Amino acid sequence: MAHVEGSVGGGGGAGRVRAALTAEQRRIVEFGDGPAVVIAGAGTGKTRVIVERVRWLLETKGGPGATTDPPGANDALLPEQILVLTYNVKAARELGERLEAALGPAVKARLAVSNFHSFCHRVLADHPAEAGLRPDPDVLDGVGQVLLLRDIRPSLDLVYHSGKGNPNWWLPQFVGFINRAKDELVTPDEMDAFVDGQVPRNLVRYDNSAHHRHPDPHHRHRYDANGQEILPPEHVGEAGWPTLGDVIEEAYALWRPGG
Repeated sequence: MAHVEGSVGGGGGAGRVRAALTAEQRRIVEFGDGPAVVIAGAGTGKTRVIVERVRWLLETKGGPGATTDPPGANDALLPEQILVLTYNVKAARELGERLEAALGPAVKARLAVSNFHSFCHRVLADHPAEAGLRPDPDVLDGVGQVLLLRDIRPSLDLVYHSGKGNPNWWLPQFVGFINRAKDELVTPDEMDAFVDGQVPRNLVRYDNSAHHRHPDPHHRHRYDANGQEILPPEHVGEAGWPTLGDVIEEAYALWRPGG
């Protein structure tokens, strides 16, 4: 895997844009086959480089008909075979606009440009049976997740997050933590393994009498590195809907080796 590190800033138009690229930018745009990791800070022109990378791939790998012929007309790389993903809806919209300006509306319409969650949700909506979901799965958004946690909170037997006068104040924090773990493909078993390594330190930091309330070895509390309880993700699955975090995890499971 190539690891290209540095600035990605530059200047402006089709052949002129390419000519205005820095040496680092050109190296990224014209990188050959195989994965490449590019590290660059905010405002350094990453979007420009992505746009020029897509254009370069179609110009060099696509052959003369790649940007004009209908799908299947030749064996060259087609716009339909390029997937461009970014982190949120706004960034995906901007990237789409830049690609349209560079390639034209006809080619841009044949590209898949989206954010991670929207793309993965579309994959699950198109293949619900393979993912073990009901047809046309809806996504439980952040508000729905908070309401679900509110409903099942009394059955969780929490200690540090009992909430006392306001038992629901921490719910948005739990939703954020669960979604972050799922976005990073952290499984419940991996979280358990991490927690097992943290328990001795946390028992010193916190009153361990709470743990003595649960002599049953099958009763599991999950904690983060600060000793805070984590809601087991399988509770959310009981609602029957994938959450925002689930869409990436479930789509990835369809493609991973042995998945």
